[in-house]
Amino acid sequence: MTPLVICSVSNWKGLKVLSASLEAYLPPGVTIYLSTPDEADGRSFFNVFKWIANPCNNFGDSYNRLMEEVWADGHDRAILVNDDVVIDPSTYWLLEHDRVLITQQGRKVGFLGARSNMASLHQNIRNRQEKDTWAGMKWASEDSVCQTEWVAPLFCSVPKDTDFPPINFFSDNVACEGLSILGYEHFISRAYVHHVGSATIGRGGASDSKNYMEVEAWLKLNRPDLHKRYFGGSV
Repeated sequence: MTPLVICSVSNWKGLKVLSASLEAYLPPGVTIYLSTPDEADGRSFFNVFKWIANPCNNFGDSYNRLMEEVWADGHDRAILVNDDVVIDPSTYWLLEHDRVLITQQGRKVGFLGARSNMASLHQNIRNRQEKDTWAGMKWASEDSVCQTEWVAPLFCSVPKDTDFPPINFFSDNVACEGLSILGYEHFISRAYVHHVGSATIGRGGASDSKNYMEVEAWLKLNRPDLHKRYFGGSV
């Protein structure tokens, strides 16, 4: 069964809510890999997990470090889980089922992410698709898998070839681009998670400015093509 991978910070109260939903709805036998600065952070919320120290100070390095342990244990995919989401009874199984269906079509599944109330573009359940209809208690499009260029990994299945850059903002965009070059395709699943809103990355004010400056400098040096796309710079 595909393991879960969670990176977080010390004393983050969102882990209490996430862990409660996982205890209630995660199928038995799914391994949870947790990375926090202090193992006590994990023990406060999770009964069973594999803890890995997280000395990294950005999203990309943190997840790369944690997934090294996942791949070393023989897994070839992992489900990245934000530390500020809540799953529902069908989230895990629906995501896995969609991945199997796409794979059976002979396609290489890169990022396959859950829909959410707090996400960009088509991943957001509030984003009505063209000619969409209201079906009971949701948009009809929510019952379909759709292909996309990029997926935010709120609750997202990723392959072993995934490699994040050492930045916070846009790290998932760059990782998706890298997988696309390798022939992978990215999709939005029918699965759903409730999302608080990237609270522990540092949204708002000075934190936003710092993250944007860091990613712009990194992209300009390492990926000028993407720097031009996201910041309008020259290649």
